[in-house]
Amino acid sequence: MQGSSIPSQYVLLLVDLAVERGCSIDSICYGTQLTLPSLSQLGARVDTVEVDRLTMNVLAHTSDPLIGLALGQRLNLSAHAVIGQAFPYMPIANPGWMFPEYSFGIRDERMQGMVDEVRAKGAELVVCLSHNGFDVDKKMAGKVKGLDVVLSGHTHDALPEPVLVGDTIIVASGSNGKFVSRVDLDIRQGRMMGFRHKLIPIFADVIAPDPQMTKLIDAQRAPFIDQLSEVIGKTGEDQVLYRRGNFNGTWDDLICDALISERDADIALSPGVRWGPSILPDQEITRDDLWNVTSMSYPNAYRTEMSGEFLHIILEDVADNLFNPDPYYQQGGGYGARGRAWLQN
Repeated sequence: MQGSSIPSQYVLLLVDLAVERGCSIDSICYGTQLTLPSLSQLGARVDTVEVDRLTMNVLAHTSDPLIGLALGQRLNLSAHAVIGQAFPYMPIANPGWMFPEYSFGIRDERMQGMVDEVRAKGAELVVCLSHNGFDVDKKMAGKVKGLDVVLSGHTHDALPEPVLVGDTIIVASGSNGKFVSRVDLDIRQGRMMGFRHKLIPIFADVIAPDPQMTKLIDAQRAPFIDQLSEVIGKTGEDQVLYRRGNFNGTWDDLICDALISERDADIALSPGVRWGPSILPDQEITRDDLWNVTSMSYPNAYRTEMSGEFLHIILEDVADNLFNPDPYYQQGGGYGARGRAWLQN
């Protein structure tokens, strides 16, 4: 039919198959107006005349009459939707004046409405990319119907297997680039029929860094490399600096001791956040390492008088945020204290 076209995704699949068989992009697209960037544009369509020319090129250069069968096997496509969920407790974890035009929260009815909307438009798979935290995602998955997969963020613990809540799988892949999760989904008859999951560890001494990304990072760090590489301390032979768990973290012990020493305080409290990699025994500590565990949007340290009663109220409030039996009230927060007992989000 004159003027007809097809989605470029179908053409890209054929191009991929030809490249796998040793063909170059130039030879595949010869005699057409097609390029890889034009085919990769969102929503692009390709005139069937151009498709015919490209297909003849593929057949000529691959000499593989079964490439059509391979294409058909790969054309088992499904319509899917990805819904984003921002961290709901931003006004608690950060000063509200930093984002006066935005609001955040847990809105199950809104999430349910979006799931229903994309399902009505033909989505066979619905994925939620979430920064809720694992416990909150578990409760949300039990209340919102129609979610197939929740890719759970915020909580830094990696899970070896997805957790199933009703018909929803929740995948948690950890933090700091330590793992990558691969999830293969079986989508048939408009729904998810099964899945296969693998938690893949990332070893820095095994996987070669991407040259372009390494070059970009080095260029960004170059003006500050002298400050970043400055050695400011060293761990002991049996000492590890880390930020983990709800009641203990040696990095926060060190931060609190430094605050007491430098600010002439009796008690020091440190926000119990979990970012920053660990420092191993007998390892030099650089200013870069220190900034890794202290860089934040509100880094000011304050020295103030506080009554025991008010201190008790603060710690009780922090504890309630951490250990409330209802995940929707576990709003994060936390303080490290010099007394070697500290709470963390």
